[in-house]
Amino acid sequence: MAYMAIPLILFYFVRLRRKLPFRPILVLFGLFITACGWTHFMGYYTFYTPIYRLDGLIKLLTAIVSWGTVAALIPVIPRALAMRSPEEMEQEIGRELAKIAEWSERHGIDLETEAGRQAFVRQVIWAAAAHFGSAGHV
Repeated sequence: MAYMAIPLILFYFVRLRRKLPFRPILVLFGLFITACGWTHFMGYYTFYTPIYRLDGLIKLLTAIVSWGTVAALIPVIPRALAMRSPEEMEQEIGRELAKIAEWSERHGIDLETEAGRQAFVRQVIWAAAAHFGSAGHV
């Protein structure tokens, strides 16, 4: 039962979460687990009904899906290891927010008000235009 429940849950998750890094890998894992479940089922079934060719075909398909998953995983692992963790992202966001708070305080801009936020946006646009204009960017 778990061999069928796990892939269903994975497919449900992948279907609901469209922007998912390494989405094809989760689909391949779901297919792999499903194929493994079918090999177990066929092992049980062929004990009572000798349909060895179908059993062999399902094992062949399981092997193909397994090796396809391995081949898909190899290039993904370095990219996955290079990704920042949620904790690292939160720390970076915290550092950037601290910089913004320091900058706005230094320039006397209150980010708690709409006028302050608009003044901040104007300052950022002006600084970006000055930076790119002076660097020769168009």
